[in-house]
Amino acid sequence: MRARNEDAFGLLERPPLWVVADGMGGHAAGDRAARIAVEAVVGAMAAARRAGAEDLVAAVEKAHRAVARDAGADPARAGMGCTLVAALVAGPRLHVVHAGDARCYLLRGGRLRVLTRDHSAVAELGSRASGLRHVVTRAVGVALDAGPEYTWEGVERGDRVLLCSDGLWGPVPAGRIEGLLRESPDPLSACEALIEAALERGGPDNVTAVVAFRKG
Repeated sequence: MRARNEDAFGLLERPPLWVVADGMGGHAAGDRAARIAVEAVVGAMAAARRAGAEDLVAAVEKAHRAVARDAGADPARAGMGCTLVAALVAGPRLHVVHAGDARCYLLRGGRLRVLTRDHSAVAELGSRASGLRHVVTRAVGVALDAGPEYTWEGVERGDRVLLCSDGLWGPVPAGRIEGLLRESPDPLSACEALIEAALERGGPDNVTAVVAFRKG
């Protein structure tokens, strides 16, 4: 239903890295912010010698500075920002860094879990945040005083990882996401099925999904 796509995504094969960003709706140049942030994270990780958790956190912080600097160069872009989630496989671990309500899911043994914690008024205030569904408390470019949040998970054979914007998890129930991710034969099929599920429910927001399967 949106006239402009404010989502962006990026990936690397080496090191294995996936990034999803969602330009903040209602703010100036959200699509630009998402694109700058993704390019900054991918560029920083591509240049890292031995990419690890500290590098990923630093890359997201670099993205924050890049977006803020670009916004400051033009009054028309003042206040632009984005939510972002990035995941990196390094050795036996999946490292995840995020800001805002873009999410990382892990499907293991057929069961779905959210590895990230939403930085949003709804998640932090619950029922007291009535009417504030789209308010995020951390965002790249505009609100990252507390820094991005980091978590990790051990990687196991058969794991399936999903990174997505709230355009997917907002309209599509968790049980439906779990089923589609479990039943899909490959990552591309999973992405297509998940996005179609969001569109079937009205597609109220831009929808981005990045999926990776652990083979061995």
